Amino acid sequence: MVLASPAFADHETEKVSIPLGTGTAPGCEEGNKCYIPYEVTIDVGGEVTWSNNDIVAHSVTSGSASDGPSGVFDSSLFMAGATFSHKFEEVGTFNYFCMVHPWMEGVVVIKDKYDNNRDDDREDNYIPQPTPVDDEIRELKNEISQLKSENAQLKADNRKLSNNNNILKQQLEELQIEFDKQYQIVLEQIKVIYDFILSK
Repeated sequence: MVLASPAFADHETEKVSIPLGTGTAPGCEEGNKCYIPYEVTIDVGGEVTWSNNDIVAHSVTSGSASDGPSGVFDSSLFMAGATFSHKFEEVGTFNYFCMVHPWMEGVVVIKDKYDNNRDDDREDNYIPQPTPVDDEIRELKNEISQLKSENAQLKADNRKLSNNNNILKQQLEELQIEFDKQYQIVLEQIKVIYDFILSK
């Protein structure tokens, strides 16, 4: 008889974002938004990659601000736009923080992939929270939409002006034709008068 392995989710890699504004001043710790997501769960041998999406340098250092570094992993300072990855080889819960901004904290949970008691639903039920970058993107999209609307209105106004110009041009042409007709009539009348005078 062949026994099937217990089902488990794929937790070989995880990504964590350091969002814009976290290094400016405390505040992101309210709601655990300094590292997003605040807590990740991966299998033993899995790898976590942190991306610095802020405009200042940060660190990802195992331990806590109160107890200091634990020595398990440390990114040192990595600049805006850079990434740091660490591969975890032992089961456990690893707290980490930023050496420069100690209010920033996160958690990495390492589990045995064959552990039947693992909470695989946590990742599936995770709802990403909006970040300052998301807000800026949303504002830019709204501005682009408004500019498109204004551009469409300008095109409509230009078409209307063009139509008005065509109407004015046609009216001027009609006036010119009428003027030419009246001018010819006046010339003929003058000629008749002139001939009459000469005949006397």
